Amino acid sequence: MAAATLAAVRAKPQPVPLEAALNHTVCPIEVEVDDNPERVPRRIKLIKCKSDPKEWCKQQDIPKNECCEHNHHAHRMDCVQIEDVVLVHFPANATTSTMHVAVGCACMVKQIQKAPSASTGP
Repeated sequence: MAAATLAAVRAKPQPVPLEAALNHTVCPIEVEVDDNPERVPRRIKLIKCKSDPKEWCKQQDIPKNECCEHNHHAHRMDCVQIEDVVLVHFPANATTSTMHVAVGCACMVKQIQKAPSASTGP
Protein backbone atom coordinates (compact mmCIF):
# COMPACT_ATOMS: atom_id res chain seq x y z
CA MET A 1 0.00 0.00 0.00
CA ALA A 2 2.75 2.47 0.96
CA ALA A 3 4.65 1.77 -2.27
CA ALA A 4 1.53 2.46 -4.33
CA THR A 5 0.98 5.73 -2.48
CA LEU A 6 4.60 6.76 -3.03
CA ALA A 7 4.36 5.95 -6.75
CA ALA A 8 1.22 8.07 -7.04
CA VAL A 9 2.92 11.19 -5.65
CA ARG A 10 6.27 10.76 -7.39
CA ALA A 11 6.86 13.57 -9.85
CA LYS A 12 7.57 12.94 -13.50
CA PRO A 13 11.27 13.08 -14.42
CA GLN A 14 12.45 16.63 -14.96
CA PRO A 15 13.56 17.37 -18.53
CA VAL A 16 17.19 18.50 -18.82
CA PRO A 17 18.69 20.11 -21.93
CA LEU A 18 21.33 17.93 -23.60
CA GLU A 19 24.04 20.56 -23.03
CA ALA A 20 23.37 20.48 -19.27
CA ALA A 21 23.59 16.68 -19.11
CA LEU A 22 26.93 16.33 -20.90
CA ASN A 23 29.17 16.35 -17.83
CA HIS A 24 26.70 15.15 -15.22
CA THR A 25 25.60 11.63 -16.17
CA VAL A 26 26.83 8.48 -14.42
CA CYS A 27 27.63 7.02 -17.84
CA PRO A 28 29.40 9.87 -19.66
CA ILE A 29 28.15 10.80 -23.12
CA GLU A 30 29.48 12.56 -26.17
CA VAL A 31 27.47 14.11 -28.97
CA GLU A 32 28.27 13.73 -32.66
CA VAL A 33 26.39 14.96 -35.69
CA ASP A 34 26.10 12.67 -38.71
CA ASP A 35 25.77 15.11 -41.62
CA ASN A 36 24.98 13.73 -45.07
CA PRO A 37 23.75 16.26 -47.67
CA GLU A 38 22.43 13.38 -49.83
CA ARG A 39 20.07 12.17 -47.08
CA VAL A 40 16.80 13.30 -45.48
CA PRO A 41 17.13 14.07 -42.66
CA ARG A 42 20.48 15.60 -43.51
CA ARG A 43 21.69 15.94 -39.90
CA ILE A 44 21.18 13.23 -37.29
CA LYS A 45 22.39 13.84 -33.74
CA LEU A 46 24.13 10.83 -32.15
CA ILE A 47 24.44 10.54 -28.37
CA LYS A 48 27.14 7.96 -27.62
CA CYS A 49 28.82 6.46 -24.57
CA LYS A 50 32.28 7.91 -24.02
CA SER A 51 35.18 5.46 -24.12
CA ASP A 52 35.89 5.73 -20.36
CA PRO A 53 32.65 4.90 -18.50
CA LYS A 54 34.14 5.87 -15.14
CA GLU A 55 35.32 9.34 -16.20
CA TRP A 56 32.76 11.37 -14.26
CA CYS A 57 33.06 9.24 -11.11
CA LYS A 58 36.86 9.59 -11.13
CA GLN A 59 36.60 13.38 -11.47
CA GLN A 60 34.20 13.55 -8.52
CA ASP A 61 36.18 11.06 -6.36
CA ILE A 62 33.18 8.72 -6.18
CA PRO A 63 34.08 5.15 -5.09
CA LYS A 64 34.02 2.50 -7.85
CA ASN A 65 31.21 0.56 -6.19
CA GLU A 66 28.92 3.61 -6.29
CA CYS A 67 29.25 4.13 -10.04
CA CYS A 68 28.41 2.02 -13.04
CA GLU A 69 30.81 -0.65 -14.39
CA HIS A 70 31.01 -2.94 -11.36
CA ASN A 71 29.65 -6.19 -9.94
CA HIS A 72 27.09 -6.16 -7.15
CA HIS A 73 26.22 -9.61 -5.78
CA ALA A 74 24.74 -11.58 -8.70
CA HIS A 75 24.47 -8.54 -10.97
CA ARG A 76 26.78 -6.63 -13.28
CA MET A 77 26.25 -2.93 -13.94
CA ASP A 78 27.57 -1.66 -17.28
CA CYS A 79 27.27 1.50 -19.34
CA VAL A 80 25.48 0.47 -22.54
CA GLN A 81 24.84 2.25 -25.81
CA ILE A 82 21.13 2.71 -26.48
CA GLU A 83 20.22 2.60 -30.15
CA ASP A 84 17.11 3.23 -32.18
CA VAL A 85 16.21 2.80 -35.83
CA VAL A 86 15.62 5.89 -37.97
CA LEU A 87 14.00 5.93 -41.38
CA VAL A 88 16.13 7.86 -43.90
CA HIS A 89 15.49 8.84 -47.51
CA PHE A 90 17.92 9.48 -50.37
CA PRO A 91 16.10 11.68 -52.95
CA ALA A 92 18.82 11.38 -55.63
CA ASN A 93 18.10 7.70 -56.18
CA ALA A 94 14.61 7.63 -54.60
CA THR A 95 15.55 5.04 -51.95
CA THR A 96 14.48 4.73 -48.36
CA SER A 97 16.27 2.71 -45.72
CA THR A 98 16.76 2.40 -42.00
CA MET A 99 19.76 3.49 -39.99
CA HIS A 100 20.80 2.45 -36.48
CA VAL A 101 21.34 5.60 -34.43
CA ALA A 102 22.94 6.04 -30.99
CA VAL A 103 20.36 7.85 -28.84
CA GLY A 104 21.92 7.61 -25.38
CA CYS A 105 24.02 5.82 -22.81
CA ALA A 106 22.61 4.24 -19.64
CA CYS A 107 23.77 2.16 -16.71
CA MET A 108 22.17 -1.24 -17.25
CA VAL A 109 21.90 -4.04 -14.69
CA LYS A 110 22.54 -7.56 -15.97
CA GLN A 111 22.21 -10.77 -13.98
CA ILE A 112 25.38 -12.85 -13.94
CA GLN A 113 26.04 -16.45 -13.02
CA LYS A 114 29.17 -17.41 -11.18
CA ALA A 115 31.18 -20.29 -12.59
CA PRO A 116 30.98 -23.50 -10.56
CA SER A 117 33.93 -24.20 -8.31
CA ALA A 118 36.64 -26.24 -9.97
CA SER A 119 37.58 -29.49 -8.27
CA THR A 120 41.10 -29.81 -6.95
CA GLY A 121 41.64 -33.01 -8.92
CA PRO A 122 42.42 -36.60 -7.92
